[in-house]
Amino acid sequence: MVRIIKIAGVLILLGLVLVGSFCSLRLAGERSNEKEFVGNVSQKEIGEFTFSLKPISSEKMFIINYGDTLSNDTRETVLKEYDEFLCYVFEIDIKGFDGSISEYDILGKSSDYEKKNKYYLFDMQRDIKLTNAKGGEIPCSIFFQEQLNHIISSNRFIIGFRCRHAGDMILEYDNPYLNCGKVNIALDNKINT
Repeated sequence: MVRIIKIAGVLILLGLVLVGSFCSLRLAGERSNEKEFVGNVSQKEIGEFTFSLKPISSEKMFIINYGDTLSNDTRETVLKEYDEFLCYVFEIDIKGFDGSISEYDILGKSSDYEKKNKYYLFDMQRDIKLTNAKGGEIPCSIFFQEQLNHIISSNRFIIGFRCRHAGDMILEYDNPYLNCGKVNIALDNKINT
């Protein structure tokens, strides 16, 4: 019995060390945002919502997806592919709300958590696209929600579009759960230069 308690204590201590290390890395990354993003951050405020679009390099996209798990040859191949994309961190902040966006309900309008969670994990991608003044559209080709295992609430999404330059493009996003209408964010045309 004493041995089981000692083992449990060691496992709990190890877990706390890992969580602390993860949080330290995460916070260190947030303190060095100027290194994390390339180009200017674009924002749009609508009521209590702030939508931010932060351009990231192909190198940062690689690190987010693979860390250091691939060989140098494979790394170069993947980076060459990522160079064909404009990639961003798309963040949705809700004033006065610190939880996951899947848990957010508009006052007087309650939605099914499971439906919202599925939307933010998978279906949201189809509601994000780039458009230009000539009516051209580029669909979102890379999409995933940043997962932090409930350690830190995150409403960050990694998105990518198969095009090389932002030009006069506008990110268009229409969220069925936030009741804020269509969100249009002009892209900085100096991204990835």
